Amino acid sequence: MDLHHKEIQAFFDCSVDNLRASPFIIQYILDSIPGYQNGVIIAKSPDATRRASSYAERLQLDIAVIHGETKDEGEEYSDDGRSSPPPPCSFSQQIFCFDYPGTVPQTVPKVKPPIKVVGDVSGKIAIFVDDMIDEAGTFINAARLLKTHGATNCYVMVTHGILSGMAPEELAECDDIDESWSVTLHRSEIKL
Repeated sequence: MDLHHKEIQAFFDCSVDNLRASPFIIQYILDSIPGYQNGVIIAKSPDATRRASSYAERLQLDIAVIHGETKDEGEEYSDDGRSSPPPPCSFSQQIFCFDYPGTVPQTVPKVKPPIKVVGDVSGKIAIFVDDMIDEAGTFINAARLLKTHGATNCYVMVTHGILSGMAPEELAECDDIDESWSVTLHRSEIKL
């Protein structure tokens, strides 16, 4: 099952064991990725660093982290609420507003930082480890970035292969990802 946090077990009405996929993924890396010793474990975001560090320690490899995001074509920053300051209080909301002596400082809109690699991947095999792959765009963009930074190969290893929409086709067409592998595949008719 590979739950994000063990505390999630308490939300089920029946007893649940958090079965880890990491032994299977590690064994697959050991058996199926030639030269994995010259690899680096990739966390696709800063949030995935803890999981990636765990794999890196067990495989005795370095870690690199993908930081930032690519802006999708046609996406406006205002669409995701990053640039929206709190609305001014209307008369009906006055009861919830507080008086602030002086002027309220102007809020600075959040901006997506450009995608970049933190860590050395030059001349190394990049091995993504994550809990799931739903849409392939994040992995594809990260793999392109890793290849431009000198990674020799890119492998994607996940617990759950959900693969929504065109994800299987996008992965198959991506020259920057050498192989993707999943412990569980939710679209059984797809072969990666």
